[in-house]
Amino acid sequence: MSIPAIYTTGTYYNYSATLNGGWWGNIQCWDEDLDWQRGYSFQYDISNMVSAQEVTIGQCISSSPDGSFLASGGTMRSQITTPADPSTAYMTCLNRFSSGVLSVKWSKVINLYVYGTAATDGNPGFNHVEMDNEFIYAATQYSGYSDGNFKNPNFIWKNQVKAVIACFRISDGNIMWIKKFTIGSTATSTPVKAITGLTLRPDALYAGFAYQGNNAGYDYLKINPTNGFVTTQTDIVISNNMTSGSSTGNYSIVTPNSFTFSGSLTDLSETVTGTTLEATDLSQTVSDQWGINPSSDKYVLQSFDSSSVSTSSNVCSATINQKYYFVSATSSITVGSDVYSDSLATSGLTNGYYRISSTQYIIVTSGSVSSINTCVTLTSFLAGAGTSGDACNTLGSSFTYYHTGTGTYPAVNDIVYSTNSTSNPLNGGSGTNWAVFAAGPPGPPISYFRIFGSSGQVAVIGNCP
Repeated sequence: MSIPAIYTTGTYYNYSATLNGGWWGNIQCWDEDLDWQRGYSFQYDISNMVSAQEVTIGQCISSSPDGSFLASGGTMRSQITTPADPSTAYMTCLNRFSSGVLSVKWSKVINLYVYGTAATDGNPGFNHVEMDNEFIYAATQYSGYSDGNFKNPNFIWKNQVKAVIACFRISDGNIMWIKKFTIGSTATSTPVKAITGLTLRPDALYAGFAYQGNNAGYDYLKINPTNGFVTTQTDIVISNNMTSGSSTGNYSIVTPNSFTFSGSLTDLSETVTGTTLEATDLSQTVSDQWGINPSSDKYVLQSFDSSSVSTSSNVCSATINQKYYFVSATSSITVGSDVYSDSLATSGLTNGYYRISSTQYIIVTSGSVSSINTCVTLTSFLAGAGTSGDACNTLGSSFTYYHTGTGTYPAVNDIVYSTNSTSNPLNGGSGTNWAVFAAGPPGPPISYFRIFGSSGQVAVIGNCP
């Protein structure tokens, strides 16, 4: 017997007298010549259902790059017309020994309440799985109770469908993150299918989907494997975190009454002979029907250094001691970038001012960058109250103002601000004069300046006698 190199999973009805009757999942092990080596059967018992009514559906399997583990996923559901329990997803991590023998490391059964919590809501199981040496990534495809999880469905004429991608840690089965993706448009019924495939690459986790709308065809999501983050687009893909709970949109861990995993050395495979690959008359030119949608951004979360939230008067002197996160089509923050306080993109930044470099700060409104501003070095000076008359008659300084010029006092075309920031320019209305006072002991004004409008720009200056 050779050491297995290829593993497949599926479902069969067990008539064996040694095991409970009913639909069992199975894993078959093959060598590189597709000679069968051994097989395993497994079944979950949930909520005391009669074994013959339980259906364990093996739908996906993958191997870690170092060959130490396998991940097998699928669905557990009832085959009766009126089920008592909702369909559940399962994920099993298997130890793969050097001999090729498999044993269960851990197994998870999860209710994914994407459509509802009732038994007839048709919640999905896992259809695709990928893994590296540390984590398992599993994805569902559209499912409904009428379709079951038995088949890879064709396009579904729906406004929207929902799918889930989850990340499990190999060492202990801990759920690192679960994301729900709503795919399709609310505008009209269109053919939708999700998720059609899952591929793990060094830079990202790629998930394919299909949506035949005006803005999308066959497309993909580029997902950050560490947190499941992906940029979404209204009427194509909307992403939400799933948290543990018992309501629609939550997931819940199910504890089976029992889980049976049994090995077998009975070879039920058959050798097919006399067949050849059929030729095809399909055109060899590239189809122009559908392509990757260029308007849908798919960039993962990026980090940036920042101060804590500040005010307009203090932001340019704030200390940069925080790491926050943003989404942008470039490597730099831009106006419109969504900004977050955490790498899971669950908490948008609070409204306010954030210093991001020695010369720049951003203003955040409703979790997005509303403007990017330059920190200007301002010069302070003493001024009197504004007046429409002769400012040189002002008796004393009442305010500390700031100007953008290079001199001690404001000059023509300099901007004057009421605070040490560029967000509060003086408003001169139809024309206002301000007296300028020298620093030091109290004395009469040495000059004045005049401003028109709300820009704070100095139009006229003059000396006081």
